[in-house]
Amino acid sequence: MPCHPPRLIDFATEGCSPLFERTHRLSRGAIHIARGALTPNPGRRLGAPQLTAVVHEGEPFEMEWREPDTGRLQTALIRTGAVHVNPGDRPFYQRWTGQPRIMVIAFGSDFVEQIGASFGGKTGADIGTVIGRRDAEVEAIAARLRRELADDSEAAQLLAEGLATALLVHLFRTYRRTPNPGTPLKGRMEPRKLADVLDYIDDHLTEKITLDALAAVAGLSPNHFNVSFRTTTGAPPIKFVIRRRLERAMDFLATTDRPISDIAYGLGFPSHGHLSTHFKRVVGIAPSRFRSDWRSKRGGGASGEFHAR
Repeated sequence: MPCHPPRLIDFATEGCSPLFERTHRLSRGAIHIARGALTPNPGRRLGAPQLTAVVHEGEPFEMEWREPDTGRLQTALIRTGAVHVNPGDRPFYQRWTGQPRIMVIAFGSDFVEQIGASFGGKTGADIGTVIGRRDAEVEAIAARLRRELADDSEAAQLLAEGLATALLVHLFRTYRRTPNPGTPLKGRMEPRKLADVLDYIDDHLTEKITLDALAAVAGLSPNHFNVSFRTTTGAPPIKFVIRRRLERAMDFLATTDRPISDIAYGLGFPSHGHLSTHFKRVVGIAPSRFRSDWRSKRGGGASGEFHAR
């Protein structure tokens, strides 16, 4: 039976994950180090239960993601050595093509809290999400970890554990949030409220989503919500919902054989043509072209291991 990709990739287990193919793995207590390749991702919310530091080891690749605190869509070329940091249990939308090779260092929550106690009781949630940052210290630690992962001796494992601990201290020193991170800038929505709204949108993409319903989730009046959401994300709520529906359509197109008209109706578009119009304006090509291009990159048809949520 194929395993289906969860929103959270658990690096503490050896269970199967269609999103990450491991080549090396070392776990000692609450520290988990792995090297391997990511599989192509047509667009979904991903994260891990653990605080993670990821170092890109392969060729440059194009990545698209939404900032967890603002919902803003970002795109960047991720180069060799680039570092990503993300707190545990904080999935966010990501998309990439190809099979990026990475090293992951993941930390269990108890160990994170133990180290965080040295920083005034900080936790993994106090470390901000970072994508594509160059960090010489993280890269240097990763280079030493590669050498130790190639050695099965107890001494090498102890050294790897020490290096990972030093990395976690560095993450707290460098990437912990400023005081009162929950206080929004003027006119912006509180991060927790925004997260609730984004979760509601993702959970109701196949249904009618109204401005009043979104405002109720945020606990704001419709007018206040409309202004606050646009200030925070850079897009009006309804336009943002359309974009999320298009992102979900990309997932269906890449990973299923469903007719495009069925995908359109299932995501709230009144017709195949209506979906195509929005799709071409945002993505730049027709849905049918996107599907054929994606499958040519994958070397075949739809993958039975992927299913849109």
